[in-house]
Amino acid sequence: MKSNRLRTQSTGHQEPEGNRSKKHPPRAQLLKLVLEAIRLLAPILKVIAIIHDAMKG
Repeated sequence: MKSNRLRTQSTGHQEPEGNRSKKHPPRAQLLKLVLEAIRLLAPILKVIAIIHDAMKG
C-alpha cells in the first residue's frame, strides 16, 4: 500500500510546476518524509538503546 502512495506522488512531475518542486519540495512533503524516516528508524534506535543499556549494566 505504501508503494502505491509513492507512485501516485511521483506522477506529479507531469504538472508544469513539477520542475520547481523538485528543487524545493513543499514543506508538507518534507515533513511526511521525515516522519516516515523516524517511524522506520524508531525500532532500530530502541534496539540500540537496549544494547547500550545492557553494556553499561
